[in-house]
Amino acid sequence: YDSLEISLTLLDRMGVKVPDNLHINLTHIDHEKVGGSVGLVIFVVLWSLATKTPIKQDWVFTGEITARGKV
Repeated sequence: YDSLEISLTLLDRMGVKVPDNLHINLTHIDHEKVGGSVGLVIFVVLWSLATKTPIKQDWVFTGEITARGKV
């Protein structure tokens, strides 16, 4: 859940407004298998949703994002 909080904080600092009524369910993520690699994906998906900018279907993401925005 740290990745979600970091992503929301970074988007807020960037001035990107994520919808208030957004429901995010992370209960099925196996943290032992996924590890930290989900952070960048969460950030990009939330950014895409908030900015209405589509993500190219052939892009692949992996990596954690820090509270300072570094991957």
